[in-house]
Amino acid sequence: MKVGILGCTGRVGSLLATELYSGAWADQGLELAGGYCRTIPDGKLPYFVTDNAEKLFKKSDVVIDFTLPEATMHHAALADRLGTTLIVGTTGLTEKQEDELLHASENAVIVYAANMSIGVN
Repeated sequence: MKVGILGCTGRVGSLLATELYSGAWADQGLELAGGYCRTIPDGKLPYFVTDNAEKLFKKSDVVIDFTLPEATMHHAALADRLGTTLIVGTTGLTEKQEDELLHASENAVIVYAANMSIGVN
């Protein structure tokens, strides 16, 4: 399964991208499809990175989102339109934004947890 990471240069996104890129999860059938960030860093990352979220969605079977609430709404709309599975760990969503996620889940599988810490789950 090809996994895309939205916010791949952020705190959680970079950890996820590094872990998947390492190949440690290949025996589980998981591989890094690439990452998305608003501004591609000067130092070249060793995997596909784009500033166009739709390109990442099209390369991925599932996309993981640890970005900002406004960006997550855009990503949910892409998941809805493209039918790509989206896992959302973004914090700070309003009730209205959570309703938008629910609506987007009519055409795509969306998993949402406001807190992904092991202790909570």
